[in-house]
Amino acid sequence: MSFSPVYIQAYSCLSPAGFGIQTLMVSLMEGRTHLQSGLGSLPAELDRDLERLRTEKALKDQDRVALMGVLLARSLPRMDEDTGVIVGSSRGAAASIESFIAQHLAGQRLRPSTSPTTTASGISSAISRDLKLSGPSFFLSAACSTGLFAVIQGVASIRSSLAESFLVGGIEAANTPFTRDMMAATKVLSTSLQEYPCRPGASDREGMVLSEGAGLIHLSTKPSSLAIVGIGAATESSTLTGVSENGDALQKAIHKALRSAGLNPGAIDLIVGHGAGTVRGDESEMNAYTAIFSGKIPPLVFHKWCGGHMLGASAALSVMLASEHLKNSETPPHPYFEASHVMREKRRLGKNNLALITSMGFGGSACAVLVKNL
Repeated sequence: MSFSPVYIQAYSCLSPAGFGIQTLMVSLMEGRTHLQSGLGSLPAELDRDLERLRTEKALKDQDRVALMGVLLARSLPRMDEDTGVIVGSSRGAAASIESFIAQHLAGQRLRPSTSPTTTASGISSAISRDLKLSGPSFFLSAACSTGLFAVIQGVASIRSSLAESFLVGGIEAANTPFTRDMMAATKVLSTSLQEYPCRPGASDREGMVLSEGAGLIHLSTKPSSLAIVGIGAATESSTLTGVSENGDALQKAIHKALRSAGLNPGAIDLIVGHGAGTVRGDESEMNAYTAIFSGKIPPLVFHKWCGGHMLGASAALSVMLASEHLKNSETPPHPYFEASHVMREKRRLGKNNLALITSMGFGGSACAVLVKNL
């Protein structure tokens, strides 16, 4: 089965590197990490930008996650009024929810805005209202696969004629006390004091580093130089966390993406992987690639060593980074690997037209998307 491409019109991101995909690309290509004290946070200038948004009457009560979405969406080229919005998050309005629950338990009276600002769909609707978009607007959550699932849902919605244009992606602002304690309880957080505390794919990896960020992508039927040409998703049923030894769900998602594009594994020129840096998760992911590509894995890129794990936002950034790597015909170094490792240095891409982007989420949500540089 093959389907008509859906085209990428524009994209941008917020990350610990700063505003825009190029700031993150520079850090990646220079081998610099932005993870400090076991956490990834937006730089101070972005914090100030977010606080300035609170001075606007329509945004004064919004959670940080919604403000991040509005700030980023405003930076993109103007979209048609009928554009839809599909954005998601793993934890949603985490800071507000935690604060309001504490107030409730303390017997304090809650503000009238408590409900609309903590309802998950309030994040997508805040963006639609701010940009004055009238197309379909909704929120989704698929843990760490959220950003990629939003891309898949955007493609499916365009092909279903819900609208010809969708703004999709993921936003995460969950560097909160409860989230950090909750993640620590799962024993997946890195406690490393090394220069690169998150080390995806390395034999000495210890775990992920929680981070925050946002990634938005404008998709439409209008032809451009980048296209989504294949999509796939599956769910792991074997474990609570969704991690099986051989990445069974990820394998299924990749096979579905290839089948939808009418391609075989040999057509892939680049993989931008999930690479959270966890011991079991990374092993499962690599076993899936080994099985899919019969041991001959194409050039592979991870990015969470640089900006951390932005949970529901990370996979949206992976799509942007894949697009940039294809356009530049180069992969970044992974400076935490041993000197002899193939991923240690930058690599030129021979062919540079097709990238596979993958994600794996708690609960077993696995996604795969194919991006072609036309």
